[in-house]
Amino acid sequence: MFNIRTFRIGITGNLFTRLGISAVPFLLPLLLQVVFEYSPSQAGWLLAPIAVGAIGIKPWVSKIIQRFTYRKVLVANTFLIGVLIIVLAQFNDAANWIWFIPILTVMGACNSMQFSAMNTITIGDLEGTQTSSGNSLMAVNQQLAISFGIAFGAALLNLLRERFELDTLVAFQTTYWILGIITILSGLYFLRLKPQDGRGLY
Repeated sequence: MFNIRTFRIGITGNLFTRLGISAVPFLLPLLLQVVFEYSPSQAGWLLAPIAVGAIGIKPWVSKIIQRFTYRKVLVANTFLIGVLIIVLAQFNDAANWIWFIPILTVMGACNSMQFSAMNTITIGDLEGTQTSSGNSLMAVNQQLAISFGIAFGAALLNLLRERFELDTLVAFQTTYWILGIITILSGLYFLRLKPQDGRGLY
């Protein structure tokens, strides 16, 4: 299956792109509780806009990909997700929580589009028994990416906080910056796709 170019690009891009994306739902509630002293329920509810954005964009995903191609959508969308992660690093006051809502709603929409596009381009060119094997491998890859993302974000935060002795807020902000930059750079991998890749999938 790895001889199929779109599958290879989709699997690898999926892994690296999810490092930053997967760390945010773990780090954001932690930031709100540890630094801004939100209750667990308050911190949890502030993640709800991500789900709202993810659901809201679904009817438009196929139309957007048809209009701009998988290549353009994945490169641009990954860049936007990276920028949004960096934007989260700018929050330094608990009173600014209201601004989390539109930012996280857009992030949820971008995440949903990213996952839909990556998943369909990954298995789009598989045929016969390859489709079942490809789906299984993709599911395992997604779980690994989520685990790696959470572990990487937590390890990075701990390193900045303990080894470099940064203030807790500064450590969180620096972690978001690093995760955002990694996410932006991971999007460059999708430049390996050709403009015609994925035509006919939607």
